Amino acid sequence: MLLYACLILLPTAAMAVCDRTVILAFYDAADTNGDGNIGSSEVTAVVTKIDGNSDQIVTRQELRDRLYLVAPNLVGQDAVIFDFFDTNGSGTLTSQDFTILYLRINTDFNTNISRQELITYLNRYC
Repeated sequence: MLLYACLILLPTAAMAVCDRTVILAFYDAADTNGDGNIGSSEVTAVVTKIDGNSDQIVTRQELRDRLYLVAPNLVGQDAVIFDFFDTNGSGTLTSQDFTILYLRINTDFNTNISRQELITYLNRYC
């Protein structure tokens, strides 16, 4: 339980190499309806596009190979994006990683992550 609490409350070691510009550009690409919020349906759509074998686990290679489907302007920035989302350092992206980030970033505890919430998080940890 303590380990889980630490994963939620503490920033990841990867934040040391965080690139705010890339992360915000990825957020904007994932915000398909342009409302300034990322909801669960938008997260699901992104994961579905990137998860080439549909196993609910995104590998570095899948992100590298399929990033163009979500954000063609960010091709070549896959390592920065992957490291931001790999909250537990496992080398794969799972629902656990997305849940941890959601809990860290969503300060108003609604169902979406706003662009402003992400900026606030990045200002603090990136």
